[in-house]
Amino acid sequence: MKTISFKNKTVDVAANMFYPDNFNESQKYPVIICAHPVGGVKEQTAEIYAQSLSKRGFITVALDASYQGDSGGMPRYLEDPYIRVEDFRACIDYLNTVGYIDSDKIVLLGICGAGGYVVNAAIIDHRINAVIGISAVNVGDMFRLGWHGNEDNLQHQRQMLKDLANIMTLEANGSNQQFMPWAPFNPDDVQSSDLCSAYEYYRTDRAQHANAPSQGILTSSAKLLSYDAFYMADRYLTQPLLLIAGNRAESLWHSEKLINQAGSDIKELFLIDKAGHVDLYDLPQYVNPALEKITSFLQKYL
Repeated sequence: MKTISFKNKTVDVAANMFYPDNFNESQKYPVIICAHPVGGVKEQTAEIYAQSLSKRGFITVALDASYQGDSGGMPRYLEDPYIRVEDFRACIDYLNTVGYIDSDKIVLLGICGAGGYVVNAAIIDHRINAVIGISAVNVGDMFRLGWHGNEDNLQHQRQMLKDLANIMTLEANGSNQQFMPWAPFNPDDVQSSDLCSAYEYYRTDRAQHANAPSQGILTSSAKLLSYDAFYMADRYLTQPLLLIAGNRAESLWHSEKLINQAGSDIKELFLIDKAGHVDLYDLPQYVNPALEKITSFLQKYL
């Protein structure tokens, strides 16, 4: 593994690059960029996939989003979907300067909210040759429709934008910045098996990390509410697309929507039996089948 960094505009993006066994710098290798969930950091599930896939012959990169983890940028914990997408494109710029990277075999892999961001990146950047979403979530749809996808309340959404506008004005005049949790602070506060699992993952010894408080700037919600990671996927998402989700995940509706919407001739939704949303982050009985599927898919279509 080698620590690297590259620029996204003025921000230094931190990443770890993993190499296959018997790496030979004179050869060309396919590369997989692995992106962490909203509220996470590279050392969590993104690196589980990155390390495992590097042992299968790929060079892999796990990066921290701008304003998060070891990456630079102020204010901290900003969640800007457009900047997240530009992180990937800046990473591709960097990789195209590396002699042992096969620029015709660049793959994006995103988990949870990053599973939507990598799709958005592939829609606009066709240097990306294949896309993989693990428990993929379109974060804009999540804000508009709720975790289960059944809470479309336009009046509530409009009121949210008004409330956020007031908060932005207060913060501009010196009020303390407000934050929102990405994972619950108390599992008893939510009626969702997926979100209870998110609490266990981010806020217990299972996977908690000092760089990942699983919170974001509250006013980011205004931009997220109007964002659609799948916009124009029917027209411009033409690369091979693999979506992997648990058949018990309450977030499965995102993957089902995208698999129907995507313009790709090669697209597949692979369901893992008995798995929930967060199970695919780190539990070997669910991650290992996902890794096998990713490997076979890329060997066939990349």
